[in-house]
Amino acid sequence: DGHAEINELFVNYYKAYAAGDTEEMVGYANPITDMEKSYISMYSQYIEKFDNIICYTKTGADENSYIVSVAYDLKYKNVETAAPGLDFFYVRTNEDGSVYIDNLYSQYNLKIKENALDTSIQNLISEYEYSEDVNTLQKEVQGKYDTAIASDDKLSEMISTTIPNAITEWAGTIVSQNTETESTEQAPEETTESEQTETPE
Repeated sequence: DGHAEINELFVNYYKAYAAGDTEEMVGYANPITDMEKSYISMYSQYIEKFDNIICYTKTGADENSYIVSVAYDLKYKNVETAAPGLDFFYVRTNEDGSVYIDNLYSQYNLKIKENALDTSIQNLISEYEYSEDVNTLQKEVQGKYDTAIASDDKLSEMISTTIPNAITEWAGTIVSQNTETESTEQAPEETTESEQTETPE
């Protein structure tokens, strides 16, 4: 939490994400493709809110960019226990000094590769994710996540069954749409924008 403007950025980003407000999200993260907007709209239906957002930042490729780990507690609708999570982002600075999320390097696009990536920045993010201090953070969040899952059957069912089924259904819809329009795009495999160290952005 060393950068107030970055903390504010992610509080606003996650608030808009939980609301499924992709138009507002574009003000904090870009580009967001139509497919990713569709995914967020689907996934956010299960989200009540994100709490306890904590940002861990390191300098990116230059002094005006940052690699950010964001830890949070994700509260699903109708589930009492929140699920601890950890996301990675690449943040840049606008000419006016404001910060924004370069969404080319969202976990969604890193997996789906709907948009082309700068290999040097992609490699920088990979190095960051495998660094010792980030691994320590990942293990800490994973431990909390495992404890939360074990303590609440409803949370376990939400993450192991409800969300995967919803993603599968959504992906099937995308395949259908692509077939109808003879699109060459491939439907994404199961993923989430908000990943609890490999589970649900």
